[in-house]
Amino acid sequence: MAYRAALLWCALLLILSCSTAPKPQKNVVVIKNRAAEYAAYGNEYYRQGLYEKAIESFELSLAYNGSVDNEPGIVSSYNSLGKVNLAKGDVETAAGYFLAAYELAAELGDGVLTAQTLNHQGELAMHREEYDRAVELYLEALEYAEQAGSDRTTAAILGNLGSGYRKLGQPETALSYFQRSVELNARTENYEELATSYYRIAALFSEMGEYETSLQNIEKALENDKKVENSLGIAKNYLAMGIVLKKAGRPEQAYVSFQRSLLVYRSMALLFPDVSLESDVRRLLEYLIELGEDLGKEQTDEYRRILEADKE
Repeated sequence: MAYRAALLWCALLLILSCSTAPKPQKNVVVIKNRAAEYAAYGNEYYRQGLYEKAIESFELSLAYNGSVDNEPGIVSSYNSLGKVNLAKGDVETAAGYFLAAYELAAELGDGVLTAQTLNHQGELAMHREEYDRAVELYLEALEYAEQAGSDRTTAAILGNLGSGYRKLGQPETALSYFQRSVELNARTENYEELATSYYRIAALFSEMGEYETSLQNIEKALENDKKVENSLGIAKNYLAMGIVLKKAGRPEQAYVSFQRSLLVYRSMALLFPDVSLESDVRRLLEYLIELGEDLGKEQTDEYRRILEADKE
């Protein structure tokens, strides 16, 4: 409780100190809408990998929710701040937010919010490589989500359960959960999450050495990421496609996929200078240099110069 109060106090101070924040209005609905706007901004920044901007937006959303004691909104803000801090690698901060979210969701007796919070705690356990614990949390979250009748939340949890069982070395069980997540995401037209589901299935088939099936699912992931203009997803799909083609002994096609991935990453870097893409770009350049040398490509020296410049 004390931790939760401290988080709210910090968030309220942010509103008072932020010169760009609009002045609070007395109408509670207006303030809740303002919180929802900042949450939407935060989610967009999160999708783009702009984590600091996402945190700033989620903190403002929390502050506005806190200012009118909008408890469901506060839970959502805690979960959002937890997920972006986890993506940044700040595990302890993420854990604190997820704990605060769970405590409040439990007090409210809200099944959907409880499911979402348990799902995030499962992601935290996955990050810590506690795969058995992650699956336990996901199964508990799934029960809440299904009882509440939330298809989107259920689909997200099903996908995470598949990832958990994949890590536990149970590919058939993992695939069954991935396929269920595909069905629900398709039904709700949640194209970004549908792309994620196909991407996970592709990774599973790649591990099993079934490269053609893997490539078919990457194509489906790419198709859905393009529907929602998810640049980061598109770049990762082309990267994954290149890796699978390389494994399948199709180096020319792999090389083209890596080039397309690099183009998307470099375009993102120009549009969003704050986004952190260095590790994926370095990995791509290494693949392009390796294949370029084997295939006798003229661009190999250029890619090598870019890689050396990035390392400096």
